[in-house]
Amino acid sequence: EAEQEKRRALFQFLFQDRPPSQLSDADKRTWRTAQKLSIQECIDQFQIYEWLLPYFYEPLSFQKQMTFELDEKSLRGMIERFYSFDEIVMRELLGKVMSKTVRREVEDMTEGSSLTVKSARRQFD
Repeated sequence: EAEQEKRRALFQFLFQDRPPSQLSDADKRTWRTAQKLSIQECIDQFQIYEWLLPYFYEPLSFQKQMTFELDEKSLRGMIERFYSFDEIVMRELLGKVMSKTVRREVEDMTEGSSLTVKSARRQFD
């Protein structure tokens, strides 16, 4: 669903209000290229996240690493966002005894929100 919304937004940005049936061959090539670039950008973002993930678990090593050139403000912001708590998860967890049942409830709760299961698990643990 989110992917379809991104495609609609990209299409509208490129072609304004023209319906797909009225695109020229050049416009269709532009559309295919834009979709490929969008997909590649998404893949690149996930790859960067995978490279950064070990550093998030050890923030001190993140600050000393030389692989990624990040200014202090960006680095702190990334670490703060990674370790921040989501309000929805906290509302669910507060006042409950931590158990496997509660863990499943937290995972089920992510279905109705923009929160990922991975994020909810991280905050639970």
